[in-house]
Amino acid sequence: MGVPSSSVKNSSSREHIRELEHIIATQEADAKKATDMFHEELNEPLFAQIVEIKELQKKQLEEIEDFKMDQQKKSTVFEKRQRHMEAMLSHLLRKSTQSAQDNVRKTPMASCL
Repeated sequence: MGVPSSSVKNSSSREHIRELEHIIATQEADAKKATDMFHEELNEPLFAQIVEIKELQKKQLEEIEDFKMDQQKKSTVFEKRQRHMEAMLSHLLRKSTQSAQDNVRKTPMASCL
């Protein structure tokens, strides 16, 4: 029995500790790599969705602007038609009133009755 058993135990314990430290370091590196890959894989679809959402928002804003412009044009056309109708009605009313007055003037006897 050349070597005491306690020094063999210490030696094997140190080796075992080194092996465990190496295993832990390898596992930590693998875990970090897996985490990075997960985030990368997760970020790609999220980024694509964000881009798609922004494009949809831009398209909606363009559609809203087009709608506003159409409404403004329709409003302008409506206002022009409204003024034209009011002018026509005013003209017809004046003509009708004038025609009625002319009829009254032509028949002075009718006003006496």
